[in-house]
Amino acid sequence: MSRVFISYRRQDSEGYVGRLYDHLSQHLRPEDLFIDVDSLQPGVDFVQALEDAVARCDILLAIIGPQWLSVVDGEGQRAWTSGTTLSALRLPARSA
Repeated sequence: MSRVFISYRRQDSEGYVGRLYDHLSQHLRPEDLFIDVDSLQPGVDFVQALEDAVARCDILLAIIGPQWLSVVDGEGQRAWTSGTTLSALRLPARSA
């Protein structure tokens, strides 16, 4: 079974992603479906856990909503230019 990682921004696509997750969870085992709110244990290093999950996934679904480019972080910076987002984009893609 393929491991699926769902990437999204809560600010503009959380509701859609919840419905997608609910649908996929009817067809995939819980250990084969990663979404941060259900897959991360309290107290883990959030960034490291995401990087590890992306490295293990076979399929990455990047949900890009209408405000993806304009969402800002707590410091008023565009979130897509944050170190976390850029680090994730630099992870090497695995070939099938």
